[in-house]
Amino acid sequence: LAGEADAPAQMAALALPSRAWTVLLHRREPPPPARPPATGRLEDLAGLLAWIPQPDGAREIPCLLALADGEEGLEGAYARWLPLAKAQGMALICASRAGDLHAWDPLAERGLRPDLNRLVLGGFGTGANAGWEEIRLHPDRYAAAVLASGSPRLEALPDLKQGARDLRILALLGGRAPGAWHESLGNLRPMLSPPFGMMTLSILPDVEREPPPEALGKALAEAGALRRVPWPRRVTRRAVAAGEAHAWVRVEALREPADGIPAFEAQAGTRNTLFLATRGLAKLTLLLSDDLVDLSKPVTVILNGRQAFRALVPADMGLMLAGYRRTGDRHRLVGATLILEIPPEKR
Repeated sequence: LAGEADAPAQMAALALPSRAWTVLLHRREPPPPARPPATGRLEDLAGLLAWIPQPDGAREIPCLLALADGEEGLEGAYARWLPLAKAQGMALICASRAGDLHAWDPLAERGLRPDLNRLVLGGFGTGANAGWEEIRLHPDRYAAAVLASGSPRLEALPDLKQGARDLRILALLGGRAPGAWHESLGNLRPMLSPPFGMMTLSILPDVEREPPPEALGKALAEAGALRRVPWPRRVTRRAVAAGEAHAWVRVEALREPADGIPAFEAQAGTRNTLFLATRGLAKLTLLLSDDLVDLSKPVTVILNGRQAFRALVPADMGLMLAGYRRTGDRHRLVGATLILEIPPEKR
């Protein structure tokens, strides 16, 4: 890619083949105030800074999980994202890494009940880099992602193009060093062909320090209006590991010795039928719900082209309640599980 002086030519070169991509150019504006007055309160916990809007109560509220940049830290991330979250009526959690949602339990005790169907992932700089990795691993957790001045690892692009293709991603390219957005764009260029699902790309070529707050605010307004699909009909993951849960599929064990990159594709079809194609996996658990299949009727599983199961799967109210106590996610309640042993692939 050429230098910043060639930015208009770069824009012309990005005559993108899909309406799913939008390329925008923004002007630089002053940064947001460090700590604006808030109708709410700040909670400072180990590894987390959170702002909980007032009044508290039982109402679930949309939430922005902002991953901190390594240079600005939690305080800087809080100052950057707070006015934007407030403008959208969102709670804000600033963290050094996404980690496990169990880390939020102390916040629940302080009145924060995030609506996990309206959870938006945000990140700037190295926080955006970490955000790209998080949506590679867990795209089903989020309604949308707003990632600025960062990019995914090149080796992660195949996983992103498969697993996160249905997630709304608003990527803003700009950086702290001249030409930094060129590097980010270079990493993202492989996602242009074929076009990458639900992404909007905004390029900020004249910004050396940070994206303008109105650009972040506009992206967050769009993201905040979206909702997660708690039970996606199709789940595709690549480079999975034992113990990982992806939407309604949990990987229990990999095939040894490994034969290629472990992966799976799962789809809920018609007539209470689930289709799975796997590679390099030895054991799976399906996490079932009446939102995915009708548990009052027999469930059929087609595994690697063959029928592996057809029977009623007993609903388990204890499992559902235990899952809710553990995650607080009332939108994704697992009512039954089905363990599948996967025969070795024939050579």
